[in-house]
Amino acid sequence: MINLSEIDVVIQGPVSRKKVSGSEMGETEAVIASVRRWLPGAAIILSTWQGAELSGIEVDQVVLSDDPGSFAFADDEKHRNNINRQIVSTSAGLRAARRPYALKLRSDTRLDHAGFLDWFERFPARNAECKILEKRVLAWSVGTMHPGKFPSEANPMRVLFHPSDFVFFGLRQDVMNIWDVPLMVESDMRYFTEGSPRWAVQGMKHRHHPECHLWISFLIKNGWTKVSESWADFNPELLRSSELSLVNNLLLLDQHQFGFHCFKYPFPEGSIWGRQFLRNFTNRDWQILYQKYCDPQHQPPAWETLHWHVLAKDRGRSFLRYYLKWPERTFRWFRDRLRGQKPWPWNY
Repeated sequence: MINLSEIDVVIQGPVSRKKVSGSEMGETEAVIASVRRWLPGAAIILSTWQGAELSGIEVDQVVLSDDPGSFAFADDEKHRNNINRQIVSTSAGLRAARRPYALKLRSDTRLDHAGFLDWFERFPARNAECKILEKRVLAWSVGTMHPGKFPSEANPMRVLFHPSDFVFFGLRQDVMNIWDVPLMVESDMRYFTEGSPRWAVQGMKHRHHPECHLWISFLIKNGWTKVSESWADFNPELLRSSELSLVNNLLLLDQHQFGFHCFKYPFPEGSIWGRQFLRNFTNRDWQILYQKYCDPQHQPPAWETLHWHVLAKDRGRSFLRYYLKWPERTFRWFRDRLRGQKPWPWNY
């Protein structure tokens, strides 16, 4: 059993003063309060930017870094690639940590319970191949893209090596190993030219998605080179490598299992049909890979264990609004294609 006094919590990102609904606290203050509530005895490290307004912020340590800035996606200033900000603030906070375990949270992501601690030692079997970390690190299933949930290999969004980068928990040196990677360079944001077939299909010039840059850089640093050259690469050998790297070094938990809530993206189990089942891993999907690569005797759950009451109670109306808009979304997608535009899939 992990002693809470053995945990450092690194809260990374800008200090958000946006008021939380039903509270007088700003988002980052609410995150700090949630850690104090659910992990009493844990040390809190806030890793943010030089010049941040810190009045009212009560943590055990503050780490200030220079903001490395962000990149625009496909010449679209509205969508920004913030991976370098995540790398700088997360790694700086982890370097300041001293305790055996580390939890990495965003500055807009509160804890709702500490159930993730019950999962840390639950799946001990490991494959000898691509066994990089001392122990598996807990990560979020939503945002971890599942290439097997797309209908054809021609689909350019069948992305490999794409874990979620929202939250991580594990041995401090393991979490640090993941985040101590080189920054993305600007040339990687212009990897595909406008004449490239892949760019024409998807409207994306960058070499890797932010999450892929993080994970592939981590793998290469540790000597695992069976990785994608870009997000557009896909073949059976790379699929096996991606699956093995994820299942052998991470344990993916669903929203209710991990126990956190992101104020900026409050969709998790309220849009499970669109994000969880149709695009991302679930914990059950991870357990299927665990059986495949690590423990043939393991029996994954027969059914998904996502909390349907969350969908009905907290996100039901948003769920209905989202899917009632599909006819309009489909019309706008075809309209933009006919106009010769290269639409972003998440705009629809």
